[in-house]
Amino acid sequence: MAISGGRETYDLLGRDAASREEQNITTDELMRSEYNMPVALMERRHLERILGTPQTTGTWRMKERMKTVSVALVLCLNVGVDPPDVMKIQPCAREECWIDPLVMSPKKALETIGSSLQKQYERWQPRARSKLSMDPTMEEVKKLCQSLRRNAKEERVLFHYNGHGVPKPTENGEIWVFNKNYTQYIPLSLYTLQQWMSTPSIYVFDCSNAALILDKFTEFQQTRDVKMELNESSMASSTGSSNSGSEVCRQCILLGACNSNELLPQDPNLPADLFTSCLTTPIRMALRWYVLQSGKLVKGLTKELVDKIPGALNDRRTMLGELNWIFTAITDTIAWNVLSRETFQKLFRQDLLVASLFRNYLLAERIMRSYSCTVVSNQRLPPTHQHPMWQAWDYTLDACLSQLPAIASKKAEFQYSTFFSEQLTAFQVWLEHLHVNSSSPDQLPIVLQVLLSQVHRLRALELLSRFLDHGPKAVSLALSVGIFPYVLRLLQGSTREIRPLLVLIWAKILSVDGSCQADLVKDGGHRYFLQVLEDREMPSEYRTMAAFVLSMIVYNYQPGQESVYQGKAIYICLLPLDYTQDYRLRTWCALCLGQIWHRYPLAKWAGVRDTAHEKLICLLTDEVPEVRCAALFALGTFINQVEGRGEQSIHVDHHVGIQICKMSSDPSPMVREEVLAAIAGFIAISEAPFLTVARQSIEEEALAVHIANSPPAISSPRSSPVGRLKSLVGSPKSKNEGGFMNGGYGSHDRLNELAHSASPIRRVPSTGSTLALTNVYNNMWRTLLQMTADPFPSVFQQAGIIVNSLKQKASSGTASRNASEHQHSTSSRCDKMIDTEFFQWCCKMFEKSVMAEFCSSHPTNQRQLEQERQAIYTSNVQVKVKAAREHLQAPYTPIDTEVFSNRMSTLPVHLRFHPYDIRLAVADTDSVSIWDWEASVKLHQFYNHTSKSCKISGLHYLNPQEGAKSLLAVASDDGAVRVWTNSSSRHGEVSLVTAWQAISESPHRKFGNIIPRMIMEWQQSTSCMYFGGAYKSVRMFDVSKECSVMDMPVGYDACVTSLNCDSLASHLLTAACSDGSIRVFDNRLPSDSSPTCILRHGSYVLNCQMLKGYGDSLVSACRSGEIKFWDLRKQESIGAISTGSTLRNMVLHKQSDLIACGLSEQMISVYNMTGDVTSLIKYHEGFMSQKLAKISCLEFHPHLVKLACGNQDGMVSVFTMSDKAK
Repeated sequence: MAISGGRETYDLLGRDAASREEQNITTDELMRSEYNMPVALMERRHLERILGTPQTTGTWRMKERMKTVSVALVLCLNVGVDPPDVMKIQPCAREECWIDPLVMSPKKALETIGSSLQKQYERWQPRARSKLSMDPTMEEVKKLCQSLRRNAKEERVLFHYNGHGVPKPTENGEIWVFNKNYTQYIPLSLYTLQQWMSTPSIYVFDCSNAALILDKFTEFQQTRDVKMELNESSMASSTGSSNSGSEVCRQCILLGACNSNELLPQDPNLPADLFTSCLTTPIRMALRWYVLQSGKLVKGLTKELVDKIPGALNDRRTMLGELNWIFTAITDTIAWNVLSRETFQKLFRQDLLVASLFRNYLLAERIMRSYSCTVVSNQRLPPTHQHPMWQAWDYTLDACLSQLPAIASKKAEFQYSTFFSEQLTAFQVWLEHLHVNSSSPDQLPIVLQVLLSQVHRLRALELLSRFLDHGPKAVSLALSVGIFPYVLRLLQGSTREIRPLLVLIWAKILSVDGSCQADLVKDGGHRYFLQVLEDREMPSEYRTMAAFVLSMIVYNYQPGQESVYQGKAIYICLLPLDYTQDYRLRTWCALCLGQIWHRYPLAKWAGVRDTAHEKLICLLTDEVPEVRCAALFALGTFINQVEGRGEQSIHVDHHVGIQICKMSSDPSPMVREEVLAAIAGFIAISEAPFLTVARQSIEEEALAVHIANSPPAISSPRSSPVGRLKSLVGSPKSKNEGGFMNGGYGSHDRLNELAHSASPIRRVPSTGSTLALTNVYNNMWRTLLQMTADPFPSVFQQAGIIVNSLKQKASSGTASRNASEHQHSTSSRCDKMIDTEFFQWCCKMFEKSVMAEFCSSHPTNQRQLEQERQAIYTSNVQVKVKAAREHLQAPYTPIDTEVFSNRMSTLPVHLRFHPYDIRLAVADTDSVSIWDWEASVKLHQFYNHTSKSCKISGLHYLNPQEGAKSLLAVASDDGAVRVWTNSSSRHGEVSLVTAWQAISESPHRKFGNIIPRMIMEWQQSTSCMYFGGAYKSVRMFDVSKECSVMDMPVGYDACVTSLNCDSLASHLLTAACSDGSIRVFDNRLPSDSSPTCILRHGSYVLNCQMLKGYGDSLVSACRSGEIKFWDLRKQESIGAISTGSTLRNMVLHKQSDLIACGLSEQMISVYNMTGDVTSLIKYHEGFMSQKLAKISCLEFHPHLVKLACGNQDGMVSVFTMSDKAK
């Protein structure tokens, strides 16, 4: 071995390992570098499939909204006469509807009580038609019930029965009325009453032993159901139809004052109709009960004073109105927390009057239990009298009524209750400390009520938006509680400060239930979101949400399209397309445009007038794949129009179609899938020309096979039919596309006729617009054929579906042979052969936390994620610290201890250590195996591609600092690169994250016996990937943006054999070439710039690598055995090592400055920077040590001093430093 300039090299580079360790890089700095390292291909589009979520349309909506339109008030009081079976104490409860009947004549008392009860019910349902029946006979009750049912039709009728003046109900299910002369009590069977009332109905029985009525009512109802089912079955057998009568019979609600063995309370301080008072005048009854229970706590508080509490029930600014408002919120909250969602919807949201009665029923349960009465209902409600919210109600009454004496004497003004602000604070605490999946918040119905108040509305909307941001479950809970009509009504306002909150709330609602679009259009709510989108002062995240809401309004809904179009939505959506600060706004404006003009020609022509298609074409070069995809989606729906396809429309569509075809080589498979969807949509409306092109392709393939199997009979390719076919369709493929067999398309006679005829396929004249039309069809066809060989499975599968479908139709004769005759034809159907779910997938973003997405707030599991990340990075730092200790010994210690050895069944061609764990990736020609090199265990093996003609040409770990989440990029010599995940797990499935055609051109030449292959280099610090080989340039990709950045020219005189870049000098790239040159590029220069310098070796350069941390120093090795050191500042060699042997491989350990060479003598030599040989590996370890075969590949561990080698006999070994240094 000879060395020249060795000591000079050492001095110039200053590469003493010990001195570098003296820089004392701390653990904190190492940890900081881990956190600062960017990650690539970890976006949502890489972690999940591009699929939408099926929406649950209207599950929160009532299947059938009902309304109580008629009220029958049957009062059997018989004032002045007590029923014979009830012994009343003296004094006893006498008031009916807060009226003492003994202070006036019986007749007037009866009329006054009836009128008062009627007004009480009208307060809850003003539009209901109520009729009184005072001390009625059976016939009067019958007429009343039948009349109200006839007028109500299929709506609900309420039957209120006061039986305080008649005997108790019987065990046979009878209530009592009177005869005409009021001399007898007449029993009225509930079975008969059911027949008169029919369904749906609600019954209120205010009498003793009321539960007897409920029990017999249910029994009679079941009997009636059986009869109706028998009648329905007989009718169905005769008419072939059936109805749901039995279901209708069950639509009855019953409320009773007490149990079957209980009597009504007779306390003289209470009204006699205590149950009715709770149901119809709950606030007055609650105040009366409060005075009876704890009125002594407030001095000067009397029943008379409480009965004169100031204000009106419907005025929330008064004491009485605020109490009523709070009472509604509390009872709703109690019901929400104890009832099932279905029962809550039925009783508290289906019917306004029923909802009011059941709110008040909860109060009746509480009050009457204190008097040993248990209210009953056929709805089987759980007990609520001890719910914690009643304590909040008692506290509210304490706070309000303590002011009443001073207010009554006009010594003070009413101070509003703090109830709502306190409940909002409780809701806020729940949001901050609990998660929506663990429980539902008790205060959600209260938040609903607070939206009615301008004082608390802003805070309520803010908290509600935070709650909805938890996900679909939170949205479903809010919709179930009844939030929808409130937030719909708020869209009619113009308060600017609540706009962002309302936009967020509606975005969350529409992400879960798109059927709300009809409600928004009906109420003109779309105009609200158009104003937000047009407002340039609004933050971009809320404008994005507004664009999403508009997209959902028009999504598959023509009335929505018409309304939004009339609001100048096309112009408004075009304005933010050039907004560079937020790619999401550009994405959703493009998606919104695509949905507005989807099969809506008026909107398309508005877009043409505003040059919308040209602006969208500009987005095809956007650096964000989602934006490019959204632009393709919009352009795809733009050209997928059946109606109004005139000459100008066709010209515009074909111009757009050409631009769409140019995106077929985009690195993002999501974008390429959208290209196919757009082409499929265009094919759907103009299929005939494509079938003609497909037939031409089939005939060309058949002709090519025939000519290949027969002696050449045509001398001039240009004048032959094959040449004419090429001029129309393009060059024939070497193999069948889409699985078609060429032999089945015609006989020899047909083929001969095709080959020798003057014009087997008539040419389309190349003048005017016809040439453009022909070109767009041919371009799209060639694009489809190209994409059938795409490296990403879903892309080539969808391309194959389109190609096969067209070929099948063309071969069956369904296409016309004359494309020009059908160039303006349109299809009555627009069904696409394939489609994507990109739009639906984008909508999923709003199902998750929008605040975390837009506002950079931390997700709910951030602490867990941070802990996991901290553990991974700590382990990484430990590897670096361990490696640093090894680097001190490496220049003087042999690397000859074999720690891993395994014979592969195939030839290993590439090796790659994972920087931070025990994984070693070993690649042969078409598969990759992952090994645990410490335990000698194979973790995984997977096939990179199925083609036998291409081979794997490179491996790289992406995002290695992320541990098990790191990716493995595999390049193949057909120009494709595939990125795989889950390669570290022994049990999981290896899955493809992404794949693209890095270089689509074929290698331009061969260099002797060297087979050109595609070289791949990865730079983690910039997320850039470089590709080269026997191509005219080196291509640079920004993997995080999934786009090609630039091409650096190499020329046709050399083949790139190695690419390398350094993390410090991230702008420099070295390309070693087969002609002995090393070309250094600066990616900051323009794309067509020449190398900044060219260094020369004497022969084929095997490898060239930059020394770590020194972007101006290189090490290279050529096949003749010469290793050179370069200083880019001088652009010359500053030292060299002569190995004295032909080299097969060379690798550099950048951390410890070791050079390993695979020699032709079947050995490995390791050099330090002074040119000393530290190791010479000739044999494998163990008994009967085997000599190394020819070295096929070498690789150093990025940090540890480990050397892996692959041999041509299939052996893969890992060597480490021996225990003793030299």
